[in-house]
Amino acid sequence: MNCDESLYSRWMKSWGANMASEGKQRSLMKSQLSELPVEGESVPFAFNLKRGGYELCPAPLAYANDLQSMLFHLLEEKQRLNQLTWHNGVIPDNEIWVKIGGDKGGSSFKTSIQVVNIDKPNSVRNSCVFVVFEAPDCSSNLHHKIHDQIDHLQNSCWRGYTIRVFMSGDYEFLCYMYGLSGASGMYMYMYMHIIIKFHLSIIRSSLLLIVFYITGPIKYSTCSTIQ
Repeated sequence: MNCDESLYSRWMKSWGANMASEGKQRSLMKSQLSELPVEGESVPFAFNLKRGGYELCPAPLAYANDLQSMLFHLLEEKQRLNQLTWHNGVIPDNEIWVKIGGDKGGSSFKTSIQVVNIDKPNSVRNSCVFVVFEAPDCSSNLHHKIHDQIDHLQNSCWRGYTIRVFMSGDYEFLCYMYGLSGASGMYMYMYMHIIIKFHLSIIRSSLLLIVFYITGPIKYSTCSTIQ
């Protein structure tokens, strides 16, 4: 226990409140979080260049490697404390709703999960961070440790309840997650010009098949140039 914690502990005792020692607090934290393994690594992230474009640089990334176990642990705790609610029928009786959102604060970007089946689902105390990294929140960086876990969570069940996942956050974050180009984009979706070219090729092929079916094989004739 450092000097500040010792002063705080003595101040609490002066008011008749006792604090557990740092060792006991760490032991309790370890027992409660033993089912939530957290890993960290240095991975390449995209950073903006002043002259334009991006460059890949290693940056720290910390994440809960099993989002499903993390959510189930939260639900077990909320059920034990009798905190789960279905908001008077707003949420179907056989579903558990969760929100996944992200926001950049300072130099780090954090992705959190919130259980909607409680009295105050938007409370800060209801947010549990499961991914954090020290890099910009561009679309390529948001792919790290998020999409696969969300897909796995969307197809899971807890105690017979179906898990329904919703995305939350500001407009920029939602555009990145859903692949939208934004309000000022030339196309509705990112890389939509590729999709348009693909569909045009399909339409062109379909028209050729229709013409072939109606008129038969197209015959080409050559004409000589009059000298």
